[in-house]
Amino acid sequence: STTNPDTGFKELEFKFSALSPTYAEVPRRAVVSAALKGDDVVMLVGGSTAARWSKGGEQTIRPIVSSFRASLFTPAKAAKAKETGFQAGVRGTQTKFFDFDQSACESSLGKGMCSD
Repeated sequence: STTNPDTGFKELEFKFSALSPTYAEVPRRAVVSAALKGDDVVMLVGGSTAARWSKGGEQTIRPIVSSFRASLFTPAKAAKAKETGFQAGVRGTQTKFFDFDQSACESSLGKGMCSD
C-alpha cells in the first residue's frame, strides 16, 4: 500500500481470482483508494481482468481511483452540500454529507455518468 501525496488517501493494489459461473478461475486486478472520514471509511474500487489490465486497463483505472476525494460535512453545512454532494445516512440519525470532487471518470464521460 502507498499513500497518495495529493489526497492523503491510502491506495492498495490487489491481485485475485474470481470464480466464473462455469467454475473457471478468472485472474483479476484492482486498485482501491480509501480514507477514514469521521467514523466511516470511504473508498473507490476500480478493477478489471488481468488480461485487460495489462492491455491498458491499468492506465485507465489508476487515474480515476487516484482522483477520488471525499470530505466530511457537519449537518449545519448540509443545505449547501445537498446541491453538490452525496448524502449518506439513516433516517432518524445524524446525516453525514460527502463532497466528491470531479473524478477522472466524470471529466472524461461527463457529470452524472459516473454516479453508480
